[in-house]
Amino acid sequence: MVWEIAAGRFIDPFWFSSPLRIVTHLIQWTREGALFGHLMVTLRETFLGYLLGSAAGILTFFITFYATFSGLRAVKPAYKEIARVVGASERQIFLKMNLPAASPWIVFALKVGVPFSLIGAIIGEFMAASRGLGYMIQFNTNQFDTTGAASEVLVLMVCVMLFNGAVNRLECYVLRWRPRAPAAPARELG
Repeated sequence: MVWEIAAGRFIDPFWFSSPLRIVTHLIQWTREGALFGHLMVTLRETFLGYLLGSAAGILTFFITFYATFSGLRAVKPAYKEIARVVGASERQIFLKMNLPAASPWIVFALKVGVPFSLIGAIIGEFMAASRGLGYMIQFNTNQFDTTGAASEVLVLMVCVMLFNGAVNRLECYVLRWRPRAPAAPARELG
């Protein structure tokens, strides 16, 4: 409320837009169909960037590889020997011991790697693109359209929140075998 009041009276809209203008711009942008077109371009670049980055050996690969490697090394060799003694095959040891031990590390790598991929897509669109959220932020900034730029940043923020929510849900599913941390004991006041 304060922001809306201040945007027209105390703050020049040229420098900082009002929430109502931003929402109006988003509604108009959605009705025109431009929002989803640019959003799909950015999401496609983000996912391809993550996959290609993981395969090509750049930052996301190193994050994922070293996190997974650390998780696999976390299994004590004595536990593997015990599993072999009771007749577990190497496949069973991998699926029942190594993979669960590495899963927290893999999820951690996803939590770090996915935002890097989104940042990479946005920066790439800033520099050399004709579509995507990064392109639209850059375009509106060059046109001194703070309402347009702020609305695209808002869409980007919602995307990041959805990515984080999806990775958190994946983490809960993948790590469902882990015991939950016990609640801290209540302290007496006094």
